[in-house]
Amino acid sequence: MSFTILDRGRHEALALPEAREMLSFELGAHDRLLRAPQGSSRRNEYKAIYRDWVPLMRRFQSANHVDGVEALGFTPVLIQWCQPWLAQRDVLEVGCGSGVGARALAKIARTVCAVDVSEPLLASARASIDHAVRFEVGDVTDRLPFADERFDAVYWNDVAEHLHPEDLPHALAEIRRVLRPGGSLLTITCHLDDGPHDASRMILPPGCAPLGVHMQEFTNASWARLLSRAGFRPLMPAFGIGPLWKTPLRRAVKRAMRPSSLVELVEGTWLTRALVPARWLFGANVVFSVASR
Repeated sequence: MSFTILDRGRHEALALPEAREMLSFELGAHDRLLRAPQGSSRRNEYKAIYRDWVPLMRRFQSANHVDGVEALGFTPVLIQWCQPWLAQRDVLEVGCGSGVGARALAKIARTVCAVDVSEPLLASARASIDHAVRFEVGDVTDRLPFADERFDAVYWNDVAEHLHPEDLPHALAEIRRVLRPGGSLLTITCHLDDGPHDASRMILPPGCAPLGVHMQEFTNASWARLLSRAGFRPLMPAFGIGPLWKTPLRRAVKRAMRPSSLVELVEGTWLTRALVPARWLFGANVVFSVASR
């Protein structure tokens, strides 16, 4: 979940009781996950945290007079970028939340399955989408409820940053297990230079590691290394791609994917961490990658 709506004034946000409540909860959730031992204890923490986080987020959004990041219309655009790897494929969405992505995926994929750890979010998703999408309770830090080589593509958006660093390699291994040979993992996740993107954005300057429900954020280079270690062949955009791109430009996306990115040359520098226009120009606002199994 992105907190870019807070950029219009951190002090204004902290003046809201709902914002202070959200910040306090997220700082505590971060510490809980860091302290939780690996295995079932940490999986139970994820479920408990996101069960309680959803109503807090909705109160916060209501106080800010927004309907959430989905109201900005980014999700359909992001999925359109991924269309060359999703069209008429059997697709799994990991971390589907309230189903905004699954709804857009259903318009282009052959079949869509969607999983999330949060039962309340899945209930909301099932109520808003017809039988075209199959929803399942699923935890990528455990074992996904699917057979080996079940899907042509896996899509996840704003999920990887919520995972404990020790759980991310397992999650990537599980995704690789359910992908068919040659299948694609499409990742959209938060860029460190533009972060933090959780509630700790209210108290930290740009470029700091997150301290809220995001356990870590990434650069294109660090994400590509994680993918390679997990046995994927990563491709990154040669130039920056951000949510302000519109769908007519999606045809250029596939042609622009390379094993490495020009963006990597400027990541972590004062240019992308201090200057908002530079972040958008160089693509340090979002990490987007396509990885082959």
